[in-house]
Amino acid sequence: MLLNSSAATKKFSTVSVDNLQGGFLAGSYLLKLGHRRLAILTGPEDQTRVVERQRGFLRSIETLGGTASAIILHGDQNFLGGYRMGWRVVSDHPEVTAVFTHNDVMASGALKAFSEAGRRVPDEISVVGFDNVEISQMIQPALTTVNQPKYEIGVAAVELLLSLQKNPAPAEPIHRVFGVSLVERQSAIGISS
Repeated sequence: MLLNSSAATKKFSTVSVDNLQGGFLAGSYLLKLGHRRLAILTGPEDQTRVVERQRGFLRSIETLGGTASAIILHGDQNFLGGYRMGWRVVSDHPEVTAVFTHNDVMASGALKAFSEAGRRVPDEISVVGFDNVEISQMIQPALTTVNQPKYEIGVAAVELLLSLQKNPAPAEPIHRVFGVSLVERQSAIGISS
């Protein structure tokens, strides 16, 4: 069984969230706020969830964005990775007004970089994360993020493992995909055109 991997696998059972929808929600939200110069701070391209979140975000631009565009920066999926990519946004792409990060820890790193560079969040640059980990509501400003139903995912994973223990070779892999939702906090605001 694979946890937080795509249901596209034909060999293994999986429990995951709809990463494509999560990226789409984040992109749609930032577009609705009026942002047109966006950045995606994400992880390595060989991870399915990275690719799906990125694809969802880009799909929102294709379908709703008009003249909007996004740069994509790949790096480590941790605080330092977000920090380094945040500095790259500030130094190489000062036109960016909104950032979507692969996870909330990366968002925290980007927030630190923006603060050090004097880019005020959300007044000068908006940030949306993914995961809704506990720290996302404690940092300043509190992070707008895509929520994963972590408890339900854990329950489903245990249930699936118990099921596979009783029947280790099901006829078809079992796939459980959970929906996501956007949690609005203080790290993203609208801009005037």
